Amino acid sequence: EDVRVFWTQRKKLEQNDLPFQRVHLLHGPPGNGKSSILQALAIQYEIPYFYLDANAVGTADMLRALLTRYTTSERCLVVIEDAESAMPKPEKYVDNGASKKRGSGTGNSGGGDGGGGDKNTAGNVDDDDEEDDESGGTISVKEFVELINGSQSPRPAGRLICLTTNTLDALPAEVLRLVNSQGNMFEFP
Repeated sequence: EDVRVFWTQRKKLEQNDLPFQRVHLLHGPPGNGKSSILQALAIQYEIPYFYLDANAVGTADMLRALLTRYTTSERCLVVIEDAESAMPKPEKYVDNGASKKRGSGTGNSGGGDGGGGDKNTAGNVDDDDEEDDESGGTISVKEFVELINGSQSPRPAGRLICLTTNTLDALPAEVLRLVNSQGNMFEFP
């Protein structure tokens, strides 16, 4: 229902100088259908489906290029799988013994919850550079939020960004605030 209503709000959003996009967060254990429902959504609305594995995004420049080059000219669905892997974890986050290094293989870097469908997947990148600037390394939380919020040029033309995570606590508060201001959170228990 939310998506159907969203498609009708372009004029209203643009009149208020807001990006024509929604940012949703799907969270819950692996295998509960997060990725499958997103693929079904793309099929239902007959829109392009772009899959970005956050473990492979790499730099702010790479994410900016992917988001502005392919996802601003028409309605589309952008899925950022394991979104917490794209940026440093919150200090309060406890990883329960898994490695804290980004891209260490602790997340699901495959197709997620299964299902078929066409996916445009970001390629692998080198994660060894730990700088937080825009020229390389991990993406800072601030950069991630700025790139996802839709204010960059060109502005989105009906973009649904869906972040997925298995662990809600692994996402920084800034990302959760962005989701709350531009979309909704959906739990997959």
